[in-house]
Amino acid sequence: MRSRTVPWGPDDTVPGPVDEVFATVRTAFPDVEIARLAVTHAADDDNLWYFTRREGAVEVQMDCLPGGAAPFLLESDTAAHRAPDVGSAVATLTDWLRGG
Repeated sequence: MRSRTVPWGPDDTVPGPVDEVFATVRTAFPDVEIARLAVTHAADDDNLWYFTRREGAVEVQMDCLPGGAAPFLLESDTAAHRAPDVGSAVATLTDWLRGG
């Protein structure tokens, strides 16, 4: 079961490179839902997001460094990938969210 999360809308920003990941994935998948881990304390690490599509059963989890910086660690139920930059993160997310 997924941890408590809060929806992450198009107007929400970190700001940082991760915002470019969000924008690009939203362009490719208008139906994507993004949620951010909800933490109890401000000092807790909340740099964890979940990507899901209404059409598919795939959920992808993405972790990054503070300030939305790379590297990005992507995980699904069946795979994991360390993306060193935005392009690699977007390519992996796009593939996985398509069901690849």
